Amino acid sequence: MIKRAIMQSGSATIPLVLDDNAQLYKISQKLATMVGCADKTTTIKDNPSVIVQCLKRLSAEQLSNAEGLIKNTNPITFYPRTGDEYLPQPTIYDLKEGNFKDVELLIGMNKEEGPFFVTVAAPQYFGTYGVDGVTTVSRRFAHQLIRIMFGFLGQKNEKDIADFYINTVKNGTSEKYTLAISAALGDFLINCADVFQAEFHSLRNPVYFYVFSRRPSSTPLAEWMDTTHFDELQYVFGNPLFSNFTPEEEQLSRRMMARWLAFAKTGNPNIPGTLKWPVFKHDDPEYLEIKDEEMIRLRPDNFRCEFWRDRYQADIDEKVYKKVRRNSVSSRGHQPDSNHFLRISPFLLAFLWAIISVV
Repeated sequence: MIKRAIMQSGSATIPLVLDDNAQLYKISQKLATMVGCADKTTTIKDNPSVIVQCLKRLSAEQLSNAEGLIKNTNPITFYPRTGDEYLPQPTIYDLKEGNFKDVELLIGMNKEEGPFFVTVAAPQYFGTYGVDGVTTVSRRFAHQLIRIMFGFLGQKNEKDIADFYINTVKNGTSEKYTLAISAALGDFLINCADVFQAEFHSLRNPVYFYVFSRRPSSTPLAEWMDTTHFDELQYVFGNPLFSNFTPEEEQLSRRMMARWLAFAKTGNPNIPGTLKWPVFKHDDPEYLEIKDEEMIRLRPDNFRCEFWRDRYQADIDEKVYKKVRRNSVSSRGHQPDSNHFLRISPFLLAFLWAIISVV
C-alpha cells in the first residue's frame, strides 16, 4: 500500500490533456510517415497493428530523432488524454471531488523552470543550452512569441497571457523580456501545476513544498537560465559526491538525500541539525527554499498562479473544500493498489542510504 509520494517539477493537474484522439492520431501519423512506417494509404487509424509492428522494429535513436524533428514546430508532441476507463476525466476534477489517494506528499519545483522549456521550444532564438542565440528580444517579439507558444499548447485568449507577463516588465531589457517568456512557460507547465496539486492535497494530507534554487557549478547552461528544470536531480542522487563539484554542493547533496530518505521512510523530511521544514497548507503556503543555506518562505508562486487558477479550474471555494474533506473517509476506505514501479522503492531507499553513507 502506497503511503507517500514525491513529485519533482511536475504534477497531474497540468491542463495539457485531450478528450479525443484526433490530435494524437495526427502526430502519430506524422511520426510514422517520417520513419517510413506509414503513408497516405497506410494510416495509424486504419492499420494500427501494422504500423505499430513497424515502429517496434526501429531503434530508439530513430524514433527519438523523428520526434525531435516534430518538436521543431511543437515542443510537446504526445499529450495525455481522458475519457477512457484508465483516466475518465481530467485529474483536476477528481481533486475537486476529493477522489484521490490520501498519502503524505513531498512536492516542489526549481527556481526558474521556464528557461529550459524556452530553449527547447525555440532554440533558433535562444540557442542550444541558452547560448549562441539572438541577443536582442524586444517587447513586441516577446509578446508575439508567448502568443505563438501558448497557441501550440492549446490555450485560448493567448493575448491575455502575453499581456499579463509582458506588462509586468519594468524598464524592459532583452534579458527581462526573455525571463518574462520563461516565466510564462514555467508557470503554466510546472509551477502552478505543483502549487494547485499541493493546495488540494493539503486539505486532507501533510504536504511539504520546496523550491530548489542552487545553480549547479557544473552546468553547461547559460547563466541567464539560473536554476532551471532538472537541476535538482543530480543532488538528489548524489552526483556531487563523485564528480567535480564544490564542497558546499557535496554538503547540499548529502542534506537533500537525507531529507528525501527521511520522508520516504517516515513521511517527514525533517532531520536533525537542519532548518525545520514546515507543512504546506492551502491557506498558509509555507515552503522550504533549498540551497546552500536553506530558508523558509511564503507562497512559492508569488501570487502569479492566481492568473492561472480559472484556466486550470483549480478554485477552492467553500463547496469544494467541504466536498474534499467529506470524501476523506471514503477514499481511505478504498485505495488503489501500488503499481509495479513503486514496488521497487525499497531498492531506491537502499541506494540513497548507501550514497549518504559514503565518507
